[in-house]
Amino acid sequence: MGWVGLVLAIVAAYFAIKVVTFVFKLMLWGAVLCGAYWFFAPMLGLPKPF
Repeated sequence: MGWVGLVLAIVAAYFAIKVVTFVFKLMLWGAVLCGAYWFFAPMLGLPKPF
């Protein structure tokens, strides 16, 4: 049971790192899109964000 638990803990840590990486990339893309809208909205005649 000890080895199985160790293997499961390693696999769970691997997937946790993958999920955190995905969420971090998603937040970065959201920031890029918000920044692009903030920069280009006045040029395109869209409402200002602030």
